Amino acid sequence: MNKTRSKVMTIANRLVKQGLTRSMATLKAWIIVKANALRTKVRGTSRRQNALEKLAGVNPADISVKLKREPRNSHDSNAVAVYAALRDNRVFFIGYLPKAVAAVLAPLMDKHAEPNTKAFRVTGGFNPYVYYGATLAITI
Repeated sequence: MNKTRSKVMTIANRLVKQGLTRSMATLKAWIIVKANALRTKVRGTSRRQNALEKLAGVNPADISVKLKREPRNSHDSNAVAVYAALRDNRVFFIGYLPKAVAAVLAPLMDKHAEPNTKAFRVTGGFNPYVYYGATLAITI
């Protein structure tokens, strides 16, 4: 129970710094921690179309997704990068988590809590003029 409460308070404190009231931040933090998964899009995929095109042709069961914290990122100190690895040891950089999601996950990752990715899916690409994208579900 202490681990859960610690996660909730860490997320709530971060949400308060973003401007939410303490009660609203605590409520949202409980929802995030108790939810089955946090579903989100991966940002920055328009620059990584070659990697996503290769991943689109692979069975999703053969793809494992890793999240890597980048505290020295010049654009966002809470940045969390998304990497997709295949069984044949090829690793592709996909993009970043959205700022709001990274702001919640970053303090937990700094405390060595490893979020798990449950589902990864390549989206789009059904037409030559439609970009590929990626979505994933994260459990905290």
